[in-house]
Amino acid sequence: MARVFDRSKRVGSQIQKDLAELIRDKLKDPRLSLLTISAVSVSRDFSYAKIYFRMMSELDAQQILAVTEVLKQASGFLRKELGATLSLRSIPRLQFEYDHAIDHGERLEKLINQAVSDDRKKQGQPGC
Repeated sequence: MARVFDRSKRVGSQIQKDLAELIRDKLKDPRLSLLTISAVSVSRDFSYAKIYFRMMSELDAQQILAVTEVLKQASGFLRKELGATLSLRSIPRLQFEYDHAIDHGERLEKLINQAVSDDRKKQGQPGC
């Protein structure tokens, strides 16, 4: 049973590498120039792959939606191109999702730093 998961991880890793090259070389949309594929999660039956992406520049919610829509529209083309490089019986459907993990991590780091500095201030005050 563990080998199924190993294979899906290997396929996800290959899809991540191939998609990064395809987006860089074949898609000519300027909105995708600073896009990176941060992770790919492939279902156990290889019917779909969830692609998590990040942008090197800061984006607001509207820009994230625009980039996601561009990728969604290009998913058929990207899937066809992946079919030429991957040796799978069927190529997974591609679902693109913005990766908020780094944003959440940065927010948590700020909260932790603020809590530590507040504790230091309280310890420095007499009577606390």
